[in-house]
Amino acid sequence: MENLRVIDASVMPTMPSANTYSATMVIAEKGSDLIRGKAAPVPVALAS
Repeated sequence: MENLRVIDASVMPTMPSANTYSATMVIAEKGSDLIRGKAAPVPVALAS
């Protein structure tokens, strides 16, 4: 396969006790952005 990239959850220092899917998806999205050279979104200040 050409240009295949694999991003997995092995970068987590410890395994979360619940909801590993969400943490894995965040890691995958961030990795995808890094590979594609996409800039991070601008932070939004929330009213408190």
